[in-house]
Amino acid sequence: MLNTDLSPVEIMFLQSPAKTKITDIFSNILKDLILRNIIRFVRIYNYPTERSRKKQKYFMFEKGENYTGYEPKPFEKSFLSPFEEYEQLQTKTLTNYVLRNYSMPSGFINKRIFMPLHKNGYINSIPVLKSFGFYNITHKGKDVIKEANEFIAEQEQKLSSFGKDLKEEFVDVLNETGTFTFKFKKTNPELYSKIVSDIKRIYINRPFGADKDLTNFMQAINVDLNYFKE
Repeated sequence: MLNTDLSPVEIMFLQSPAKTKITDIFSNILKDLILRNIIRFVRIYNYPTERSRKKQKYFMFEKGENYTGYEPKPFEKSFLSPFEEYEQLQTKTLTNYVLRNYSMPSGFINKRIFMPLHKNGYINSIPVLKSFGFYNITHKGKDVIKEANEFIAEQEQKLSSFGKDLKEEFVDVLNETGTFTFKFKKTNPELYSKIVSDIKRIYINRPFGADKDLTNFMQAINVDLNYFKE
């Protein structure tokens, strides 16, 4: 495990601040909250209108078991505060709610991600340079990145070692890896494809019991931000 108070979302931003897109930030935040059961992403079937005769499938966010009493980070508050008013929210409604106070999506990254990291000594930049994508990672930030890179590489090696047979140890390693698992979609697509396949097999067959059915990962996989245009 990593020896830092930073979340996977903050660490992944530090790893590549100039190339991080708002869709990456939003996706990582939502998936991280789902994996920790702060929120859930559930499939529901409902009639689109009162006159409809056929139900349609929807995915909705709702409070998870660990929502009550959770103290969110600044960037998480924007995603969790709507649930004080609404029981369920669709993805587009939730992201629109989050962005309503910002003239541009980049404003969210600057205020909620960059500024807290800057204040705590992990990253520096001046407005002119930042607008061109130039950031200065401090020694403190570089130490976190180094440790995170070593951890991710180690977890990637562990996950790559599993064959076709499902093993309970796979679930443990996956839970250890957490939100960093989704980095492999870009860095190691072949491994990520196998991980998704194994998650689905475990979710459907539940070979290791209800406590290790990977429901949280299954929900996180279903999060889709393809509608979002930057």
